[in-house]
Amino acid sequence: HNKTYPPGTMAIWAGVIAFMPNGNCIFVGGFNADNVEEKRQLSMDLWHKKIRYQVRYGAAHYWLGESISQSITEAGAFTPDFVKFFKDMKRAVDPNFLLSPNKWHLHSYDDDITQHYVSDE
Repeated sequence: HNKTYPPGTMAIWAGVIAFMPNGNCIFVGGFNADNVEEKRQLSMDLWHKKIRYQVRYGAAHYWLGESISQSITEAGAFTPDFVKFFKDMKRAVDPNFLLSPNKWHLHSYDDDITQHYVSDE
């Protein structure tokens, strides 16, 4: 993917930072670019792509802000039963979807998150 990085950016994709007693390990990864308009969209595209790859390989992300939640959704990480459960909980707690708008690509109970799946990577 190095050819897709804009000049003046740096890719830091993954490194092991800890081996856990249960056999798991913790990886960190990231992407760094100047916060300027001409690099912003490409940087976000690369960030989302990295998160989708992590999810597809079985990773669980520690942070679930708007961007990460969308990438996890785009990777198809949730079963239909979980999506229904999550929507039911969201409707009970936040029926108007006012809290964390755009998280998980959900704006209403009727939204179909499968419309946001990305599979051509």
